[in-house]
Amino acid sequence: MDAILATSLPVLLLAALTALAAGARPTSGPMPVQKPFILQKKSYNFNSTLYWDYNVTSVTPYFQVEYKYYKNSWTIVETCQNISHNYCDLSGEIVEPFFHYDVRVKALVGSEMSDYEKIEFSLIDDGIIGPPKMNASVNGKFLSIDIWYPDVPHVDGKQNIGDYLEDLKYEIYYGKEMEETEDCDYFGCSIDLLIQNQSRVCFSAQGKSSGVPMTIERSKEVCINTTVISGTSKNLQAAIISIVFVVIVIVILSIFIIKRKIKAKSVLPKSLSTFAKAMTTQRYLPSDQTTKYDQVSVSPADSPEEKMTPEEADKPLPVSDDSDNREGSDHGYHSSVGESDQRADEDQNELEESSSRNYYRTENSDSSIECVTEADVPRPEPLRDVRPVGNSFGYDKPHCPL
Repeated sequence: MDAILATSLPVLLLAALTALAAGARPTSGPMPVQKPFILQKKSYNFNSTLYWDYNVTSVTPYFQVEYKYYKNSWTIVETCQNISHNYCDLSGEIVEPFFHYDVRVKALVGSEMSDYEKIEFSLIDDGIIGPPKMNASVNGKFLSIDIWYPDVPHVDGKQNIGDYLEDLKYEIYYGKEMEETEDCDYFGCSIDLLIQNQSRVCFSAQGKSSGVPMTIERSKEVCINTTVISGTSKNLQAAIISIVFVVIVIVILSIFIIKRKIKAKSVLPKSLSTFAKAMTTQRYLPSDQTTKYDQVSVSPADSPEEKMTPEEADKPLPVSDDSDNREGSDHGYHSSVGESDQRADEDQNELEESSSRNYYRTENSDSSIECVTEADVPRPEPLRDVRPVGNSFGYDKPHCPL
């Protein structure tokens, strides 16, 4: 027995040394691919995103993200399959606030892939709801505040936070006071705050939901200048506006009526307009420049020829000496109109229509009389707006009836 142990002991020691040497020799083969690390999750207004780090730069790595909830199987996120960037948008997959999701990511380098790195995602624990949009206006003694829900990714027909948190309301903080909104609908909430003679009001809002206890951010403080308008000042303002409106209407109507009257004013014919203009001009001429006619109209009833006997008709026509009636030292022809310039024009029309005869007389220095026929006398033209050049008007020779 001792002889057997003595002969086998060296063999056993040699086999042990060989095995140790074989274990210490490095094995040839590919190195394992590094997996992503430092996974981070963020969710703001139900916009959920997963981030990770990776430090392999020699070869461009690609990544694949999968998710599941409860005992369901893993599902590949279609938008995050074989991607080269280090984040993945999970807004379309993580949508239920009360579900706890498992998310994992792996790296692919060449034909090799790494192990998965996993993280848990929950909207109630990890999600944050941002502040609402607000608008304020002064309405009498009250400050009216309108609040709109924040928008969310349009998934499964949802458009704002109210689609996820049906009991969402807002607490309004102004000064040391706080009031909660009551009037809320599909788009948001509204509230009226009593101003209490304040010229400036600052307020902020924060959402509150008992059904879904998520973290809801408080809005920044908003300040607005206010002006308290009492009922009396409102009535005064309304009265002033009414008075101004009535005055404007009256002015417009007056202008319209005046224009209508001007348009409706009768217009004289052209001939009458010219005559009226001439008469107006003659009326304002100086007395020393007015035309003087010495015209005697003999109507058929008063015609001297009808009253004369045959013996008297054969006698020469007497001429009266009225040199004493002449004005100034002018030895030329002077004429005087009957009563007025207008009557002379009317007499002219009557003379054209009647068969009466006119005669004119004048005196020269030699006291000789020359008679001319009516045909030789030019017919007077209508009175025009012409100023006489001198004081002498008429014909050079007297006009005697035939």
